[in-house]
Amino acid sequence: MTPSTTKILFDENIPRLLVSELARLMTFALEDERADVRHLLDFTNQQGVWDEVWIPRAAQEEWMVIAADRGKKGTKKGDKLPRLCAAYGMTLVLLSRRVHVRPRFQKLLTILSVWHELIEIGKMRGPLRFNLEPLSMAIESRGRGRLVRRDTPPSAVPSPTPPGHLF
Repeated sequence: MTPSTTKILFDENIPRLLVSELARLMTFALEDERADVRHLLDFTNQQGVWDEVWIPRAAQEEWMVIAADRGKKGTKKGDKLPRLCAAYGMTLVLLSRRVHVRPRFQKLLTILSVWHELIEIGKMRGPLRFNLEPLSMAIESRGRGRLVRRDTPPSAVPSPTPPGHLF
């Protein structure tokens, strides 16, 4: 990978097998289509690591995050993923619910359908936020998607939580 290669980090809520298959596909990609693709479990080497712990390192290493975690529900204390990514100036792509519930193969096709856009977005500096939504609800559109930019208003961008501070 070259120094300008886009780095895409998939959160735990995306199946690890899907991410490893996507990483294997990179061997067939042209140079300008390649990305360093990793699953969060491979990035942290352990399961259940709080976002506050891995986000600072991912931001420093200039990873773009793809997740289905919208940070709206859950019992976890501390900041939610969208707020942390904004605070650390990271690019976040959130799978819409309709994309996230697609079968794995259709989910992979949906990600691949916007692949060139993801590569370009990965070269931009954040904080940026996008939603990956279905192209349409028509049966012939399953496995196809579109990226919709969702800017975080400046007033919603919090200051980063100090490393090691979880609450």
